[in-house]
Amino acid sequence: SNAERPQDNIVSHVLNAADSTTTLDLANEVTTILFAGHDTTAHALAFNLVLLAQHEDCWRKCKEEVTNSTVDLETSTEDLRDKFPYVYQCIREALRLYPSVPIVAKRTDRPLSFCGIDFPAQTWFAINFYSLHRHQDYWKDPLKYDPERFNKINIQDIKPFTYLPFSAGPRNCIGSKFALTELLTAVVQVVRTFDEIECVKFGEVYSDVVLRPEEIKLKFIKK
Repeated sequence: SNAERPQDNIVSHVLNAADSTTTLDLANEVTTILFAGHDTTAHALAFNLVLLAQHEDCWRKCKEEVTNSTVDLETSTEDLRDKFPYVYQCIREALRLYPSVPIVAKRTDRPLSFCGIDFPAQTWFAINFYSLHRHQDYWKDPLKYDPERFNKINIQDIKPFTYLPFSAGPRNCIGSKFALTELLTAVVQVVRTFDEIECVKFGEVYSDVVLRPEEIKLKFIKK
């Protein structure tokens, strides 16, 4: 069991990653996972609920899927993505339209030739996920909320590196799986608890590193 293998946890993996790992390094990694993920996941959940409130047909499909499930969220160790595939599709589509971190910066550690242009080492590149996810060259009706983009058939048509809610490569989001599990658990619990949800107010969206709305007001209805 996990109790018999205390070394099999994220803290131990960080400590074992390099002999030079310090207490400060460990504190920084844990802070990144726990606190950086708190704000981003909270706003991702808000955007998910707003979109479900605005699209009654999608809410009803989620409600049907959750109602027909016997999964106990408190005790289940199963992959929730397999148990709630449509809810997962809704979450992925919400992250397409509203990626938690809309822009990241990357710095090259060596000279790079890209699109016929030579860039020296230490060049900074800004990657705009928000615009990428809404680009008409890569997405049909890019501004439309359509969870069916991510069903088992349509997802095969998504071009590599055009959907990057958690970035990609060796420096992608360390907490992506944890965040998705949190989102799935929270959305399923909301859908299971309430019969309807209404969006009373949805303000302008802006970014101060994390994408967030100026104001959100939701009405949860339990009949």
